[in-house]
Amino acid sequence: ARFEVELLLEEMRRVITYSHWKATWWRQRADGVPNADDETRQGIHAYAMLRAWREEGQAARLTEKWSPLMRVGRELLDGL
Repeated sequence: ARFEVELLLEEMRRVITYSHWKATWWRQRADGVPNADDETRQGIHAYAMLRAWREEGQAARLTEKWSPLMRVGRELLDGL
């Protein structure tokens, strides 16, 4: 059972970390097409920022939802 709990906690941590990373990735691409016309640049910027916002929202929702379970999992591992 220890391995399964450790694996689950690690996967949960990775999903949250990935969402934060992906949000940063999107923000870095928000202004990444310098030769495009203004309208295209604005559209790309808006889309990238929306995606970043959604990824950060996902990370926040999962952190809130999973934090109690992750805490219990760590406590369980400490007791094994």
